[in-house]
Amino acid sequence: KETVVLTTTETPIVKVEKKKKRRTFNQIFSDFFSSIIPQKKDSNKEKIRKIIMDLSIIIIVGCFFAFGEIYNQNREQLQMEEEIKGQIIDTDNLDDNQYNEAWQEVFAQYPQIQFPENINLRYSYLYALNQDLVGWLNIPGTNLDVQVVQGKDNDYYLRRDFYGKSSRYGCPYMDYKNDPKYLDDNTIIYGHHMTDGLIFSNLDKYKTLEGYKESPIIVYNTLYDTYYFKVFA
Repeated sequence: KETVVLTTTETPIVKVEKKKKRRTFNQIFSDFFSSIIPQKKDSNKEKIRKIIMDLSIIIIVGCFFAFGEIYNQNREQLQMEEEIKGQIIDTDNLDDNQYNEAWQEVFAQYPQIQFPENINLRYSYLYALNQDLVGWLNIPGTNLDVQVVQGKDNDYYLRRDFYGKSSRYGCPYMDYKNDPKYLDDNTIIYGHHMTDGLIFSNLDKYKTLEGYKESPIIVYNTLYDTYYFKVFA
């Protein structure tokens, strides 16, 4: 007898993957740069596409930083206004002795400041911080409750805050020709109309009769006295 032996040999199939070559940072940056910046080899259509894309990116990034800066300035302005209001001394419940003692504390803290005679103690600390202070403006029924200064001209506080720092809000100021102590027949106070509701934007309410009825009186305090003005036109 003859015997035939059949054998099967399985050869394993091994998949060999080619190792990818790592790209360097310079290569990645170069490719990215080429994808957004028009190249000589690009077609006119591709160049226009890249230019439009680049301009869009610049505008978006610019708007992002602009809105961020506006938000930050608004926050700083609100914080500064609260700090300034915190410097006002509540004199409503002070007797004569307490009033004199409070003045002695002010003199001791600011010995270098020459305070005007008969100035209201209420604004003494603010005056010590800025001798351009001439009063305080308030309109009940609005959030307009702010200090008023007076510069040597009508430009200085246009873009500066109460402390003299650059600010798009500026600081409400009296016309440099007006008498800050006794006031004139016409006393002019300037202030920015801000779209975020600060400074003089509340004056918009006087465009309607309802707004007038809510706030018919404007209160203005000089460093010496309090005046109540009724809106008539």
